[in-house]
Amino acid sequence: MTGDLQRTAGDASRARAATHRSDLPSEDAALFRLIVDQSTDYIAVYDGEARLRFASRSVTALFGYDPDAIRGTHALDYVCAEDEPAVAAALAGVATGRSQLVEFRLRCADGALRWVEAAGRPFFEGGRMDGFLVMIRDIHDRRVAERAQHVDGAAAISSDGHLELGPDGDVTAVDGRVLELFGCDPAVVDRVTCAPPESVGEALLEATAAKVADRTSFLSGLALQQALPDGVSFDEFALLDGRVLERYGAPRRGANGAVVGRTMFLRDVTVRRRAEVELRERARQQETVAELGEIAMNAEDPQPLLTLAARLVASTLGLDLVQVLEASPAGDELTIRAGNLEGAVLPDRRVGRRGSLAGLVLDQQTPVVVSELATDPRFDSPVLRDMGIVSSAVVVVRGRDRPFGVLGAHARRHRAFTEDEIHFLETVANVIAAMVARHAAEATLLSRERQLRAIFENALDALCTFDEAGHLVEVNPAACRLFGRGRAELLGRPVGQVLGPRSRAKTVAWAQELRRRGHVSGEVDVAPPGLPPRQVEFSAVAGILPGLHLGVMRDVTEQRAMQSRLALADRMASVGTLAAGVAHELNNPLSYVIANVSWVTEGLAEATARPEDAAARADMLQALEEARGGAERMRDIIRDLRTFSRGDETRSGAVELAPVLESCVSMAWNEIRHRARLVRELLPVPAVHGNEARLGQVFLNLIVNAAQSIREGAAEKNEIRLATRHWHDGRIAVEVTDTGSGIAPDHRARIFDPFFTTKPLGVGTGLGLSICHNLVAALGGTIEVESELGKGSRFRVLLRRWEGPAVEPVAPACEAAAPRRGRVLVVDDEPLVGAAVRRALVGDHEVTVVSRAREALARLDAGEAFDLVVTDLLMPDMTGIDLARELEARAPELAARTVFVTGGAFTPASRAFVEAHREAVLDKPFELERLRELVRRRMPPPASGE
Repeated sequence: MTGDLQRTAGDASRARAATHRSDLPSEDAALFRLIVDQSTDYIAVYDGEARLRFASRSVTALFGYDPDAIRGTHALDYVCAEDEPAVAAALAGVATGRSQLVEFRLRCADGALRWVEAAGRPFFEGGRMDGFLVMIRDIHDRRVAERAQHVDGAAAISSDGHLELGPDGDVTAVDGRVLELFGCDPAVVDRVTCAPPESVGEALLEATAAKVADRTSFLSGLALQQALPDGVSFDEFALLDGRVLERYGAPRRGANGAVVGRTMFLRDVTVRRRAEVELRERARQQETVAELGEIAMNAEDPQPLLTLAARLVASTLGLDLVQVLEASPAGDELTIRAGNLEGAVLPDRRVGRRGSLAGLVLDQQTPVVVSELATDPRFDSPVLRDMGIVSSAVVVVRGRDRPFGVLGAHARRHRAFTEDEIHFLETVANVIAAMVARHAAEATLLSRERQLRAIFENALDALCTFDEAGHLVEVNPAACRLFGRGRAELLGRPVGQVLGPRSRAKTVAWAQELRRRGHVSGEVDVAPPGLPPRQVEFSAVAGILPGLHLGVMRDVTEQRAMQSRLALADRMASVGTLAAGVAHELNNPLSYVIANVSWVTEGLAEATARPEDAAARADMLQALEEARGGAERMRDIIRDLRTFSRGDETRSGAVELAPVLESCVSMAWNEIRHRARLVRELLPVPAVHGNEARLGQVFLNLIVNAAQSIREGAAEKNEIRLATRHWHDGRIAVEVTDTGSGIAPDHRARIFDPFFTTKPLGVGTGLGLSICHNLVAALGGTIEVESELGKGSRFRVLLRRWEGPAVEPVAPACEAAAPRRGRVLVVDDEPLVGAAVRRALVGDHEVTVVSRAREALARLDAGEAFDLVVTDLLMPDMTGIDLARELEARAPELAARTVFVTGGAFTPASRAFVEAHREAVLDKPFELERLRELVRRRMPPPASGE
């Protein structure tokens, strides 16, 4: 305990040192204000020149002044002019290092004068007085009452008591006022004042000696007066009724200057002495509060302060037992936290609240004063009664959200607690409450700081803080890993330096948005040294602390790659679902193409032997026509598959919905035909803003889902309706409606969540609708669903109209003029395709076929001249794209007259090339007439004279 008190004393010294500075540190100032604002007294701090440094808020309620407005004023500026000498003397005393207590009239903001009592205590730093603390209490009402009492007494008692002693010390004269001061009744007064001169002294002594509290001391003082000392004397004595009388004696001299007697005066000084005692008690109380307040400002552990508070209260008020009790969180129990009984074994440290004195105080939330504890019917406190407690005063120790507990002051003798003493106990309780609140706040702050630090350090996301200039202030380990640099290397570095080149240019715009809105989010690329760039989602919040902002980053590189793989997996799942139907659709035309071509081959062989068989040749021509029709049907199926396979394209443009929907129907037909009849309501609508491949993926998924929601075997009873229409908000609506099983209400909110599916295991991935939702949202559209369980569903895709240039319809081919015969170089690594092109063009042109691009270049280098080149786009060794670049360098005019034939652009480079040369590209499988038309258009015009 001694060590705790020593530490507490050290805390008080540090608190005084903090208070002496011209500017309190912000945390100390906040705590100091928290403590003093709990007090109903006015508390002020002055510097060494008596200039106001700090004023508590109570100065407003008491005297009408704004604490900030009066800062810097002198201590005498608000003192009544008549009282300035007394206050100046007190200030001089404080300057010498002594505490002072003075009463004076203070001028209020409204000009009124109020009596106050001021206790000043100096502070020292470096051996010199650097300032002082003043606690000012409003005593105006008390002084007014005392003055009224004094006026009333003066009216009834016009003079002090007076008596005379003769040369031998005997009483020679006495007035009745002396006896009245002793409290004698009128009969006694008359008897003494009317006694014979020789017996008046004996009668006076008999009447007065019975009224004094200490007879021996009274008689001793009287004997001193009767000895006729040559000087003035003062003494005081107490009466049995509690009053105090002052006795004044002075010698009476004769003509020659010798002492011939003594004159004595008596006056009642009870009120003055009591006021002086109360003043001293209040000074002690205020000094105790000041000491506790200083210690509370820096005490690290509340327990020593609680013990010290109990001891100081006990010593200041002269009490036998002082305890601080803390209420449990539930409020049903109290724990004795501290007491003044050092070394004594306290009773059970836990006290039940219900029915106890402390419980009564907490219930009423006001101080409770008990004169006779044993007989008070309001509560039962057997523990205090067993300890011999007779009188008690208990006040509430308040807390932030609930009462902390109570402060109990107890005496083993009958005692009447004064109003000032109750006020003192409440002030001490407020200091305790402020200290406990500070300690709890510091503990909470430390706990939160540790939690936040643990979260910051162990978060999987990269966290960083940065200042107004965009420099990194703190980073967590995840940020170090993301940026590929150590913490020391990152701190102080501008944020833009750790970003990739594309994102670095956007930092200024992001900083402006952060200042304007308080938050900003988006995606950036991060460039760790020596590592591939990373794609990162970020979010920044402004002003988490003054001048400090928070950034949160998540590496989504793998997530984006996974999303792409999942989207591809979903497309593959859809392709797998449709594979059987596609195979069936291809096998049908393929079967009769092969059969017809075989039959024609055989028939031609026989027809050669029998040229007169015209009927057989007609059948052969019919078979060839059917074979061509089957091949064209297979071409259409492959074209639909190719449209669906371009799901990784992100370019948006004008999309005509009808062809896309027809392709999706063709792809899904094998799923539809056995489950429902298909109804088309494809009203004429303008082109929409979108991507053909991605919209194809969305519509195909919705159509397949609609089909799979219907059981097989009752196609005539079920329906899938495909519709396009104008929507009321100007957008274009595509609706897929079915009469299938519908969606349960509790599932409807989750159908667009990734991996959510109601299909049996192995039938669906749960990604289809999620990907559809993301694809439509990325195109600026929305997807809606209406469904009733057991009756079917309607999915509605709303898309924006295309606002760009109008989509030009394909002009029908017109009758072409006779072609100019030219030299054509055909380059294709597939010999059969090259042969087919040669057969198609040889009637109109001179055709040379090679199987490699390098062979074509060799012929050109050898001097062979050609008017036009027809080349495959994707070939081994050297592609048609590479050939085109070589031609641009060697024969630019021939490069401009090149036709590219492709079976599909499978790489980003090839797709970009096809888009750039669309007017010169012919897709496989091609129609012979389209090939001839394209060659005819790109063939150079005939030279003059041809």
